[in-house]
Order: sequence, then structure tokens, then C-alpha cells
Amino acid sequence: MKEAATLIKRARKYMRSAQMLLEHKDYESCVSRTYYAMFYCAQAALVTKYLSKQFRPRSVEGWLEIPLDSAVAKGLKSCSHRGELPRWPGLKSLRPDISEAFQVFVSTQATLKGIARVHLDMYLWLENR
Repeated sequence: MKEAATLIKRARKYMRSAQMLLEHKDYESCVSRTYYAMFYCAQAALVTKYLSKQFRPRSVEGWLEIPLDSAVAKGLKSCSHRGELPRWPGLKSLRPDISEAFQVFVSTQATLKGIARVHLDMYLWLENR
């Protein structure tokens, strides 16, 4: 249960961050932080004694994609070679083919860094602060 409490604490931290981003009208980043808060809450729900033995919640990390927004796209573009990624069209105009191109690039970068791709946006955020 200690792990569940840690995950809930992390989720609360992300929600505080999301609130500040919302107040600064940074909606795309706010959505990203809210997504992670929900992710950590879901993990906490799965970490109970009985469910964790059966389902191993950490095993879903490999299935999760990085949440794309303008901040993540900018970070990815900064570590890519010219022409390696398509132009970022914005969240409202994002098409499946463009999303896929970014996710493929993310998979490669995450593998190089030894992390799950869903966590790469946090890595980019910390790197570009």
C-alpha cells in the first residue's frame, strides 16, 4: 500500500502543476499533466495486494504512447535531424500519420535513453527547463 500512496502523492503533484498551467492558459501542457495524474491514479488502483499479483501494472508502460502536445513536439524536434519529423500542425490538426511519425521517433529516443516512451515527455521537460 506504500507504493499506492506514493503514486497518489505523485498524482496530486501533477494536478497542482496542471492547475498552475491552466491559470497561465497553457492548455496543451495542462492536458499532459492531467493525463499523467490520471495515469498515476490508475496505477495506484492497480497496485493493491491482489491485483498487482495478477496483472502487474508496470507491464502496461510499453503499450502507452507519449502524450503529444506543442511542448513535447518542440522538444522532439530539437533532438531530431532536419526532415526527420514532420511539421507539428498543432493538437487540433494532428492527423494519425503525423502522430505515428512522432511516436516512432519517440520509441527510438526512449530506447536510446533506456526509458519507456510514455515517460519521455518528462525527460524532455526536465532537459529543456
